[in-house]
Amino acid sequence: MNPKLPSLVPVLLLTFGPALALAQSLPDLVPEVSDIHFDYGTSVPVGDVVEGCATSTEGLDLLRLALTTRNDGPGDLTIGNPRCPDCAANPGAICGDPAFFCSPAGGHNHPHYQNFLRYELIDARGDQVGLGGKRSFCLAESGCLGPASRHTCSNQGLAAGCWDTYPAYLGCQYIEITDVRTGHYTLRVTVDPGSEIAEADETNNVLEQEVEIRREEDFQVMLEGGSLAILPGKLLRLHAHRVPDDSPLSEESDPRIDGAILRFTDLGEHSEIELALPASAWRRIGKHDARGYRYRGAGSVTDPCRSVVVTKHQVRATCRGSAIDVSLPATGEIFVQLAIGEGGQRFCASFGGKTLRNSAKHLLRLNPPPSTCSPYH
Repeated sequence: MNPKLPSLVPVLLLTFGPALALAQSLPDLVPEVSDIHFDYGTSVPVGDVVEGCATSTEGLDLLRLALTTRNDGPGDLTIGNPRCPDCAANPGAICGDPAFFCSPAGGHNHPHYQNFLRYELIDARGDQVGLGGKRSFCLAESGCLGPASRHTCSNQGLAAGCWDTYPAYLGCQYIEITDVRTGHYTLRVTVDPGSEIAEADETNNVLEQEVEIRREEDFQVMLEGGSLAILPGKLLRLHAHRVPDDSPLSEESDPRIDGAILRFTDLGEHSEIELALPASAWRRIGKHDARGYRYRGAGSVTDPCRSVVVTKHQVRATCRGSAIDVSLPATGEIFVQLAIGEGGQRFCASFGGKTLRNSAKHLLRLNPPPSTCSPYH
């Protein structure tokens, strides 16, 4: 044994002791989400609009959620007195602690911690399409594993082993999704998004969960049968037959009004691309009745689709393969959706059927199973 080793112990304690002691005294904030649900065509108090949580008081679509923040750390989170004026008489006032202001949301008129929480809605490309709360209500214990709570609205904080819960019905406890399309998204919740609170562990402040926005007024048409061919850089061709149905195309399914979007999702690679099909390039097939519509494009880099045809029986499309972000050989199912107009028909096809060819240069699949109009299972 080296006789010099014991002399290193005091040095290590002097070097790392303060850091270890600090970590042992810090909180560790962890978010939990529950009671996720949607309110369509609903209303909110005017205070929510004043605070910037909603764009108006009426006709809103909301993703509501309950949020629990746990303190799993060894130390307490201590905020203290926000030093606010009478919030009922001074709505919107900044408090003595500038992290707080007198919130009018939900008609509560009490202090909110402005940057404690953030709710985001993320699409398949990773883009933020919705933003919710960056606030806390009265930060105090809703429950504890150990001793009773000891924080209040005038002495805010969260003791170790305790949690604070905000039910979904509270003001601003939502993300407005009025202008967000039906589909699959990721709900991302972040506690202390500005990293303003020192914590024992900063790596567990973000929670992500998949959510699906579904609206009853969406007219979905599932397709079955057909073929899909992909030649990267050259060609994407799909042909899907609609399940036997004699119903005509609805007036809302006229792409000459609002255009359409061709969405292509590679489930194996978790990638998605949207090809815009503007209204100006659509023409009706048939003179007296809407038997279908045809899109004529340039087949160029900026206008990839040369031809798209939609009728009550089938959907066919031919586009440049370079527009499709897919890696070959394909590792999983491929999903295609043609969404026409605002709230019109959605033609959905799943191409996970018999594979005739699947190389690095060419993919050919036949007779996919019926689609569920959902690219994620």
